[in-house]
Amino acid sequence: MVNFELIKNKKLLLKLLLFIIILLLQFLFIKFTNFKKSILFDEYSVNFKSKILPTSIGEYHKDGYIYSDKVGTILYGPNISFKAGNYYMKVVGSTSAEDNTILCDVISVNNSTITTISSYYYKPKSSDICNFKFSLDQDSNNIEFRITQQKIAKTKIYSYQVGVDK
Repeated sequence: MVNFELIKNKKLLLKLLLFIIILLLQFLFIKFTNFKKSILFDEYSVNFKSKILPTSIGEYHKDGYIYSDKVGTILYGPNISFKAGNYYMKVVGSTSAEDNTILCDVISVNNSTITTISSYYYKPKSSDICNFKFSLDQDSNNIEFRITQQKIAKTKIYSYQVGVDK
């Protein structure tokens, strides 16, 4: 005679065991890949269809860009961590700005102290608003990227990317 209750219990036990194995695998993945709230990024890329970065003077446009015609910080953030190494920053957009009007910089913000790691001024003949390289001598927390307009110009920023300079 077949004991259906025993078979049901075995199936339930197998499901529970499978669930525990999945939880264990997730734990191991998080532990051994440095997956934390503050990830050490090799690349960080942003487009502006979602309003994920703060702006002091910019306006998010429904077509996926930030527009500004004022003086001030168009974008700043996101205060994330990067490994030591060589990186690039590229900002894609368009502007009516002249030389030395738009400043793109990389800063470290720790305990109300701002340290400039690298900065770049827009040059009208370039195809990108910013495209420059910078280095971090050690793993760094609270890295922020800023795009500041220092004179009045009509500027649209579509995206920016920071990544490992290979």
